Amino acid sequence: MLKLSEVKMSGYRDGERILKRRLWHRGSPNGWYQNEMPWRKVLKKSLLAYIGLELIVYLVVYFIINIIYRAGLDEEGQEKFVSVVTYFKAEASPLARDLTFLLGFYVSLVVKRWWEQYRHLPWPDTLALLNTGLTLYESEEARFISEELLRYQMLAYVLCLRKISKVIRNEFSTSSDLIEAGLATPAEIKALEDHGDLTTIWWLPLQWSMHRIKIGKQNKQIPSDHKELLRAVLRFRGELETLESHQHVPIPPVYRQVVHLAVYVYFIVALIANQTIEEEPDIYFPIFLVLKFIFFIGWLKVAEALKNPFGDDGDDFEVAALLSRHIWACGEHLEAGYAGLPDEQPPESLVTLTGEKEDL
Repeated sequence: MLKLSEVKMSGYRDGERILKRRLWHRGSPNGWYQNEMPWRKVLKKSLLAYIGLELIVYLVVYFIINIIYRAGLDEEGQEKFVSVVTYFKAEASPLARDLTFLLGFYVSLVVKRWWEQYRHLPWPDTLALLNTGLTLYESEEARFISEELLRYQMLAYVLCLRKISKVIRNEFSTSSDLIEAGLATPAEIKALEDHGDLTTIWWLPLQWSMHRIKIGKQNKQIPSDHKELLRAVLRFRGELETLESHQHVPIPPVYRQVVHLAVYVYFIVALIANQTIEEEPDIYFPIFLVLKFIFFIGWLKVAEALKNPFGDDGDDFEVAALLSRHIWACGEHLEAGYAGLPDEQPPESLVTLTGEKEDL
């Protein structure tokens, strides 16, 4: 991997060109388009992995209470315990209905926010396709403008996500990492740092894109409809702004606290309310209590897993793989734009989906 010191030794301009060329070769579609999930990862995401330990502890406490009732209390104590169980059972039944409404609304809100955040992760393909259709690749300057447009777009993407994604923040922890990756030049990093913190001015590279489009229009590299490129840049910025706003306006913490308190208080009460007493059939295993535990606690764990999708857990967005895919796609768009249409001469053979050659 090319080090920052090596770039400085090779000269500013030469090093800058090397870094820019290296950017499009860093991406890969494999991580994002991988369909198969390793069985170990499946187990880590299973329901048992989330609530298994809590369920075992809960059942141990339940059976301790049950043994005390059956073997540790005299007849008078058992009668008092039966009256307590009857009272708790009568009060817990309406509480379960209220809890279903409260927890269901909370989970639906979390899932909605989770899906909206993914939908607002912008893809660079729209600008790349418009760039291919509107730019005349007849000069080196036109190719330079095309590459700069996509590079500035990905630089803004990384700077914005570095603020909200733990994975991106670890991968690009310093300005030197951005330079080594080819996303920015030393001069551009200095210009960004002169304006303040890089995470607060992540939109500045998109402003540079506007200038590049304007120059391309003036020099006839983008002869017409350059406003379509401007609109694509604005839409890209709008998606990132919406994404950033989700981090500044989270779900009120007090709502989360109320939901957690209600769920755990209910199951504390259920330890008594669901005890098997003499008047009822002697069921040694509390099957219905276990089902309630799986449904309610599992539901709560779903909300907790989806609450912050930009972490580094197995349930979070694969942001690193998505970024790698975007860089790869930008490089493919540029190469396809430079190459133009494929040769109209039909090939002698085609490669099928199975990898075998088929004569035409």
